[in-house]
Amino acid sequence: MLCFSTLRTATAPWLLLAFLCLFGCTKGGDPAAPLTGAIEGTVLPVGAARVVTATAKDGQPITAVPDARTGAFAFADLPAGAYQLGAVPATGYSSPTEVPATVQRGATTKAALQLNRDGRIRGTMTWERNGIAYSAVTFYGEIKQNFFSLEGGTARDASGKNEGTIFVLPFALNNGANPTPFAGVGTYPIGATEYPWAGYLFYFPDGSLDQYATSYAGRQVGQVIVTRFDPQAGVASGTFSYVVTLRLNNSGTTTTNLTITNGRFDITF
Repeated sequence: MLCFSTLRTATAPWLLLAFLCLFGCTKGGDPAAPLTGAIEGTVLPVGAARVVTATAKDGQPITAVPDARTGAFAFADLPAGAYQLGAVPATGYSSPTEVPATVQRGATTKAALQLNRDGRIRGTMTWERNGIAYSAVTFYGEIKQNFFSLEGGTARDASGKNEGTIFVLPFALNNGANPTPFAGVGTYPIGATEYPWAGYLFYFPDGSLDQYATSYAGRQVGQVIVTRFDPQAGVASGTFSYVVTLRLNNSGTTTTNLTITNGRFDITF
């Protein structure tokens, strides 16, 4: 005959096992289930962003460096939740609109970041005016698929004056004033017709200016040669030289012509 103490000793291990099973089934879940997710994506154009950021609701950003050859980026082991994707743009690009991304446990969320050019002209532009070398520190212009204008200005001298050169290669004009419309890489004669056009300007501290130009020369007095033009990448290079004639005289100068030689530009836009 079994006594109560013997029965209790014999059944205790089975009761303990049943308790542990019940506790594990109701509280622990699948111990192999992932607790985090990931985000993978691409920056376009390639090279447009230096860093990609993923910011959670708590405001703490996580950073990733996109691949220099493909633009691919990835964030691994992210807690599930909502994120905002942004980027630190490379020079020449604007910050993108942030993209929302939701991370789920055990899943990879796909995303893409599109950046646009900021429209600013940067680079180098050098030339010689009557044999004296100059270089631009400021740039102005408008550059599109079928239109190219570029002005480079020097730093102000001790008197407050600065100067610069400009050329305009426009699209086709209905009045025939531009027989060589801008079409990218090529040679554009200056002076034989109203356009393409080139000029030179002196800006004085009182707001007045002297202007030289090639308009209405009636003969070729120079040329602009575009050696590289890629509107998608936003890059252009070329050379220029021309003779310009005084058109607007506020300083009382007696110099009627300027010779611009050895001009070169290498820019992004």
